[in-house]
Amino acid sequence: MAVNIARFAMESGPHWGVVQGNGIVPLSGDYPTTAALIAHGEHDWRSASRATATAAFDANRILPPVTAPCRIFCQGANYRQHMIESGLDPDAKTFNMFFTKSDASLARSPQLGGCPH
Repeated sequence: MAVNIARFAMESGPHWGVVQGNGIVPLSGDYPTTAALIAHGEHDWRSASRATATAAFDANRILPPVTAPCRIFCQGANYRQHMIESGLDPDAKTFNMFFTKSDASLARSPQLGGCPH
């Protein structure tokens, strides 16, 4: 089962949570970066995925889920029309096209603990 995780702004700063319907279940741990969440937050988000949302999704400012420093991998030509526009035959495609981007391409919001360099 898929678990949707969001990074959002709280009065105390950026926080992570699991999206449940129209709400968010805040994680109990402090994960300052995406890497920290991945490395240490699995038990926390799995537990939160079984809980009831306590924060309204619409009442919170959603932040970018990727924090710097990071490596950003993107999938190119990932839908039919994009492949056609790129000159590829979608029916003949037998591979995935990936490319990387610099973490300088992330949107920053220093007031909310965004991606300072």
